[in-house]
Amino acid sequence: MSSIRNALLKQFEKHRIVFWYDIKEELREEYEDLGLGGIEKVEIKNNQFGLKYRMLRQEPDQRFLLYHEGPPPDNIDNWLLDVELAHGQFKADQVSLWLTEIGLEPNHWNLANEHKEFFRAKSRREELSKLTEGSLYNKELKMKMLAVCTGLSSDVRFDGIIENLLNEEARGNDERIRLIDRSNLLDFLWLELENRYSYRSEQPGIRDFALKLFQTGYSLALGEEAPLPASAAALMNRWKDSLQHKDAFETLSEEYADLLNIKKDLEERSAQELAGVDIYRLVDQKILSDLARQVVEKTITAAECEKLVWERRGTHWFSEFMHIYEAIRFGAKFLDLLAKAELAVKTLGDGFTKYVSTWYQLDFCYRKCVYHAQASHQVSLLEKLLDEVQRHYSNTYLLTINDRWQEIVDKHKVWEIPGEHQQKGFFKEYVERKFLRDQKKVVVIISDAMRYEIAAEFFDVIRAEDRYDAELEAMVGILPSATAFGMAALLPHDELSITEKGEVLADGKSTQGTQNRSENLSSRVPDGAIALQAADFMKMNKDDSRLLFRDHQLIYIYHNQIDAIGDDRSTEDQAFKAAEDTISDLVDLVKKMTSANATNLLVTADHGFIYQNEVLEESDFVHLEELKGDIHKQTRRWMLGSGGEISQRLKHYQSEDLGYQGEADIYLAKSINRLRLKGAGSKYVHGGASLQEITIPVLWINKKRESDVELVEVDILRGSTQIISTGQISVSFYQEEAVTAKCQPRILRAGIYAADDTLISDRHQLKFDLSTEDKREREVKQTFVLSHTAEEYNQQEVFLKLEERIPGSDIYREYKTMRYQLQRSFTSDFDF
Repeated sequence: MSSIRNALLKQFEKHRIVFWYDIKEELREEYEDLGLGGIEKVEIKNNQFGLKYRMLRQEPDQRFLLYHEGPPPDNIDNWLLDVELAHGQFKADQVSLWLTEIGLEPNHWNLANEHKEFFRAKSRREELSKLTEGSLYNKELKMKMLAVCTGLSSDVRFDGIIENLLNEEARGNDERIRLIDRSNLLDFLWLELENRYSYRSEQPGIRDFALKLFQTGYSLALGEEAPLPASAAALMNRWKDSLQHKDAFETLSEEYADLLNIKKDLEERSAQELAGVDIYRLVDQKILSDLARQVVEKTITAAECEKLVWERRGTHWFSEFMHIYEAIRFGAKFLDLLAKAELAVKTLGDGFTKYVSTWYQLDFCYRKCVYHAQASHQVSLLEKLLDEVQRHYSNTYLLTINDRWQEIVDKHKVWEIPGEHQQKGFFKEYVERKFLRDQKKVVVIISDAMRYEIAAEFFDVIRAEDRYDAELEAMVGILPSATAFGMAALLPHDELSITEKGEVLADGKSTQGTQNRSENLSSRVPDGAIALQAADFMKMNKDDSRLLFRDHQLIYIYHNQIDAIGDDRSTEDQAFKAAEDTISDLVDLVKKMTSANATNLLVTADHGFIYQNEVLEESDFVHLEELKGDIHKQTRRWMLGSGGEISQRLKHYQSEDLGYQGEADIYLAKSINRLRLKGAGSKYVHGGASLQEITIPVLWINKKRESDVELVEVDILRGSTQIISTGQISVSFYQEEAVTAKCQPRILRAGIYAADDTLISDRHQLKFDLSTEDKREREVKQTFVLSHTAEEYNQQEVFLKLEERIPGSDIYREYKTMRYQLQRSFTSDFDF
């Protein structure tokens, strides 16, 4: 009874008058017991005329249930036919009850009866009722039934139905497709696949369709014939690029790569040929294998390598292989820079200037290559490339420039490079003259062992931050290039001296440790100065950090990441990882300090370092048996001693030669040689006079009040025609400016849309971050593949849209558009 009552009440939501024909004359008792509250129950029994007058004239607002026992009369004899046609008819058979429950019209009775198995489950009827609004054609209703069968609860699209079935295929499950079969909807599914994607098979199946879909995506990306049209590639791209379906795509991709023997096919193709293919993980492996080999064999230029890596960045597996791509890219760039470098050293000033202007980039590329190679954990793949880079770095570059540099250094008794800033004058020249004399507050951040090339990268990173500007200079480091000496040189002092144990004194007082350095600063800065460790500062809350800045005119902050890692034999292999962490740490430090109202910051280092990612030869070491005289202190690059004959592989200085008071003798290993020291590492060293150790960075960072960062502008280039006549179109985009620190990359979403905002192509995320000054190299092409939905908008105006995400949200706003006319003929998808 309750099901009939509920079904009737649903009918009365749409109609004032409902007819009920009890065809089998078996439901009178139910009718008589039925209570509908406010709805008048009337039996049709030779009272048609009076009833019609009552319903239409006397009581036009009253709701009526008209019950007739037996089948309805023939139309010609039915005096209430016009009323019946204008209102509703209720049927009490199971199928009719289902239709009423869902809110469907009786004209869907035959369809529902044909697909009884679908309607039998209440849960499916409930889901379908959520998707059925307004009148529906049978095809639309079947599509919604497929959506329910495949678990698609909203955004009912045929592509979404297929995507969910592909997901089920990836899980090795067939529950959904079996439900479609039981619901008698399988033929409809195959028909739609044929109509939309030209899929035909003697034994149709989701697995068969999925295999052809992968074949199509692969072949079309290579510009070859495919089993399905371009619209199938659009389906493939949408499914592949969806985070929701990522795992399913990767599962099938791996399985089908094996089934379709993709590995064998890839063996016959080049990395350049595969640049636009993004279907199988094996493609990236093939490209990377070829790239690494081509760089070693010098059959690809650094520019070509850079371009190919750039093209791969938006592909599916790039994040997994990013470190390998970057290792190869930086390796190629290093070898290219080295091939073009002029490594002559004429004077101390000449060598120092060349290092600051160009040579440091070789250390930078080497560091990035090694770091990314280590992070990739792909030893075998990158072995030959790393060997090539390492060989040229150590022998062609590092040893060469420092041997030539050492020859010039050996000609000078006193350590000084005329005309260059000196580290020992840092406080007077940078801190006092530029800030303290004008009563300006300043923060000095000293990062232990942050050599010049690392600071140059940090310089680019911090300038890319909004409202931050910076200047980068270099000064000549004090010798030995070690922490005790460099830290002392950065403090205020009139004179420095060295104890026999190697401790450095500033005006007779110790400079070792944070407390001693803090006392040194406070004694020279009447308006308040303090030294503290970066880790302690980062633990402060906002109020405490602001009080710190308010109460002190000068703050020294000591950061130690690189040296702490590199100076330990057990961790020296991670020195370049420590450099990456240092840059991140310094950005956080600067931001926290500026949020505490600091506007002027200086970032510098105590010394640089040499790092060679290889096991060194014995010839690279100076052994103790080569030394004569007393040794008071020894490290891997320098020592204190007195008296006796000194090896030709050591440079001898007296204290005054290096600017110290006293009579200590200081010995430095020449060029890039090491002193053999038991228990110490040898890859990471410092203390000598190499260019990498003595070129000390100084960054002046200023926080601005106004935003000073903008994004590059991008144009859509107008082609020779604005007509789309095939299943795909290639569009050129132009990045108007080169990317710089203050003109940053722009990320846009691109797709082709109908006038009603329906997406009718695949959609791509495009990152415009080209830094080349060559305008021709800032043109980017992208191919858009039309989906089957595009057919609905043929002969209409469509729009290529560039959209930009609103920061901090998932909402996109329109950036630029271009109009096209879609004029596809019926032959446009044929391959013959």
